Amino acid sequence: MAKTWLLRFAKPWLAGWLSLSAASITHEFVSFGYTHGYFTGERNLGYGVYPTTPMGIVIESLVISAVAGIAIAVSCALISHHIVRLILAAVLWLILCRQIYFMTAYGYRSDFGATWLWREPFWALMWSPWLTPLATLLGLLPFLWSIRNR
Repeated sequence: MAKTWLLRFAKPWLAGWLSLSAASITHEFVSFGYTHGYFTGERNLGYGVYPTTPMGIVIESLVISAVAGIAIAVSCALISHHIVRLILAAVLWLILCRQIYFMTAYGYRSDFGATWLWREPFWALMWSPWLTPLATLLGLLPFLWSIRNR
C-alpha cells in the first residue's frame, strides 16, 4: 500500500517538477536573457539581486518548480477518478505556472527602476503574445501526457 501511494505521488511530482521547470526556464531565457539583454551583454545587473546567469536561472527555476510540484503531486495522489485528476492537475499546473512567471518577473523589477505591485512586472517585462502561451503549452502538454495513466 505504501508503495502504491509513493508511486501515485512520485510520478506527478516528477512530471510537474520537470514540466514547470521547462516552461519557466524557456520563458525566462527568452524574455530576460535575450529580449531584455541579460545574455547578450546589453544589460548588466550589478547588485546580484536576481540570478541572471544561465546556471543561476536554471537552479532557481528547478528549486521553485520542485516545491510547486508538491501541490500537484498531493492532489493527484488524493484523487482516484482519472478525468477529475487530469482536469484538476491541469488547472493547478496552470495556476502554479502563472505564479512562477509572476515571481520571476517580480525578481527583476528593481533593475528596471520601477515600483510595481507583485503582478505588474510580468505584464510589463515578461508577457509576450507568442512566447507565454507557447512556453506554457510546451510545459503543460508533456505534463498531462505523462500523468494520463497511473
